[in-house]
Amino acid sequence: MSLSSSSKITDLFEDFKTGLLLIKLVNILSGSNLQPERGKMEIHHRTNISRALEALSKVDPQHGISISAIYEGNPKLTLALVWHLILRYSHLHEGDMMGVSAEVHCKNWCGKNTDGYVGLENIEKDFLGTWVTGLVLPAIINRSNPELIDYRDLYYNKSPEERFEISFDVS
Repeated sequence: MSLSSSSKITDLFEDFKTGLLLIKLVNILSGSNLQPERGKMEIHHRTNISRALEALSKVDPQHGISISAIYEGNPKLTLALVWHLILRYSHLHEGDMMGVSAEVHCKNWCGKNTDGYVGLENIEKDFLGTWVTGLVLPAIINRSNPELIDYRDLYYNKSPEERFEISFDVS
């Protein structure tokens, strides 16, 4: 399963609110086959978010992210959710986090994996602001597989929304 062209990300905090893209992402990362509710009411959206968080709870029972935080588009907790997904499904060693908060570990990891990329010089100081630019995810993808994303083109020629869309399309 991949994120299709109908799975466009224009605003990470808004686009996770229905839970549909979140379920797709969890299915891709975990190999699950979660089935989303297709309704357009709040209860359907919250159910989808709940299913995705339940799947995450199986590998990270103490993630501490609530359905309401994602549904309400809380930027800090939405990014925390993305970090938990990265952490749990990229097989980072839990020993790496000994004595370090998840927030600090996330900032350090992102800083290390985006070092040298234009526009990301202050990622550890302005973490949220840097993510909003749409440059972090393409830099991480480019670092691991430069053929998937032309980072310079994204940086100079694309809007934050287009950067998110391209990043999710190739991931």
